Amino acid sequence: MGLKKVATVLGCTESYSEKLHNCTIRINSVVPNFKIDNSTWYYVIAKDMTFFAYNSNLDQIMFESKEECKIAAENKMKELIELNFPNKEDNVHYSTRCRC
Repeated sequence: MGLKKVATVLGCTESYSEKLHNCTIRINSVVPNFKIDNSTWYYVIAKDMTFFAYNSNLDQIMFESKEECKIAAENKMKELIELNFPNKEDNVHYSTRCRC
């Protein structure tokens, strides 16, 4: 199917979305003020019809290119499918880290 440009997330300059295996992968490029080193791209994987979501940015995993980010997101999604989307991998809804 491929990535399609979608409405930009707040704090981002570009956003793309793709549906794969009952999941939505969203890839975003943050504004330059929020980049980590030279990396501006991060991904979010959300399992459809559930409350599961993984955000690479929350784990400070970011990428220098959209293509690199897309490949990493697809690999992470395959890993999550194999693990059956465990809550410990959901860093959006079940994180134990303080986001103060």
